Amino acid sequence: MRVGLDIRPLQTYHRYRGIGVVVTELLKAIELAPDDRLVLFRYDHEASEQELSLPEGLSWEVVPLGPPPTQPLIRAALDTLRPGGRLDVSEHRLDVFVQPDSANGVPTGAPVVTIAYDLIPLIFAAHYRSGTSPAALRRLGVKGLIGEHLRAYLYRWQLRQLARADRVIAISDATRRDLLTYLPALPPDRVSVAPLAANAAYAPTDERTAQAKHGVTKPYLLYTGGVDFRKNVVGLVDAFHRLRSTRDCQLVLVGKDFVTFDASAQRSLRQLLDTSPYAADILRPGFIPTDELVELYSGAVAFVFPSLYEGFGLPVLEAMASGCPVVTYRNSSLPEVAGEAALLLDEQDDLASALHEVFSDETRRAQMRSAGLRQASRFSWPATVGQMMTAVRSAAGHSG
Repeated sequence: MRVGLDIRPLQTYHRYRGIGVVVTELLKAIELAPDDRLVLFRYDHEASEQELSLPEGLSWEVVPLGPPPTQPLIRAALDTLRPGGRLDVSEHRLDVFVQPDSANGVPTGAPVVTIAYDLIPLIFAAHYRSGTSPAALRRLGVKGLIGEHLRAYLYRWQLRQLARADRVIAISDATRRDLLTYLPALPPDRVSVAPLAANAAYAPTDERTAQAKHGVTKPYLLYTGGVDFRKNVVGLVDAFHRLRSTRDCQLVLVGKDFVTFDASAQRSLRQLLDTSPYAADILRPGFIPTDELVELYSGAVAFVFPSLYEGFGLPVLEAMASGCPVVTYRNSSLPEVAGEAALLLDEQDDLASALHEVFSDETRRAQMRSAGLRQASRFSWPATVGQMMTAVRSAAGHSG
């Protein structure tokens, strides 16, 4: 069996995001028969296959796809006009093609399995649609407004690509439900589930070098992730303000967005952080490597993830695997990921009061740590990849 795999997400900003994590772990854990061959499709500007930690004995080859586009948004929009998507793989005699990023299109010339992460831009369309009003023009500028509309066009095209795939792998039961609800053209028997898992690097540690490096000097709460509206970081900061008024503690916000604040919609959050009466206790180290993140997880009073919607919520598992109590919300995929190990809140609940309770009850935190470790152990990348390969072999017409 010849299995094609698009690894371009490892050569873009996706490398350190969910899609990149999935591709990396898929390559680490993939198991093929001796006569199977993996065909990696990638940009040809770097020898990224040398960095993939492919299993020993795996047979593979590379198909270069030219250099990455200098104007990716415009190039992507133009590529959608090509018949059959962006890629024809028929000359490579593939039994199946695995597309981890449907934004790259569903190619022609082989059965295709694609991975679906969430439908957040569709579910929260009002928050992701700028329109063409004078206010939107003033906020984004001409170039920004054009970019917003190109992204909206590309997302609609991406959804059509999902519907064209022979098999779709959802990363959670919640995402599968969303796919079948919002994409009625997608037959249920073509959509399976392969839940994600925490990398083995996430484990409890007593090392605290990262805390000293990043200015942690007090008991602290931790958040890691993005800053778009659904992440509800404003709600987290407001809750921290109330908690900090009665307790000497810190809030550590990990992620590059807390340094760059690229999008105009993030300016209000930046202003909130910059003008906070407790700004000195709100730490923003930016992006940090995994070993430092594990230390921050392990030493935190709690990991707080007040997201309004997730396709999976991998940071919840990473925190639990690192021995950190988790406080999150009861929505989307989060209950199936967190199980009963986290403190699950409804969106109308008082987050500040819940955080105060966790801070005040050491016994409860110890119970949450133990329960979290058990919950995280229920997820593993070998199991995930095994479920993915079941879908791959089914699409290729192989039962074993």
